[in-house]
Amino acid sequence: MKRFAAIASVIITALIACTDFSGKQRGPQNFERPPELEMQESFRSEYYDGSRKVWEAHASNARLFQERRLTELRHVRIRLFNGSNVSARVEAGMANLHAADNSIELISNVVLISTNGTRLYSHRILWDNRRGKMTSTNIVSIVHRNGDWIRGTGMEADMDLSHVVIKHEVDQGHSYGAIR
Repeated sequence: MKRFAAIASVIITALIACTDFSGKQRGPQNFERPPELEMQESFRSEYYDGSRKVWEAHASNARLFQERRLTELRHVRIRLFNGSNVSARVEAGMANLHAADNSIELISNVVLISTNGTRLYSHRILWDNRRGKMTSTNIVSIVHRNGDWIRGTGMEADMDLSHVVIKHEVDQGHSYGAIR
């Protein structure tokens, strides 16, 4: 019985010592709140600048975080517009739509195909809506319809890939046969 009383007093002392009586609730420091809305099928979003459509996004899955003003998309297809015409199509494994500045961060297996047949491949690309430019600090490969290609690290380009600047060119060449 004395042994039980000793063990019980140790447990009670430990519980009191570990209890915060200040009234403050503490949780994990890196706790991420769950999304306010989650769609498991067929998400669609559009962005307009006045009456001019800038982009249209389709995804298989979407998670909306209102407090962070962020929408996370999975299995993404995006069409970029120049006036009323589609200037490029984009596919990516994931995208983040930032409502604060209407930018789009494309992540994982990003492929952009412009209407002139130029293709851009990268792991991560950011569409900066304020500047009207795409940027990347990752490795990028650009393949033109005629077979010319260039690869490098870091890039800035306009929406239709007509003006592309590779920051650190690594390699370039020509493949045989046109790219379709």
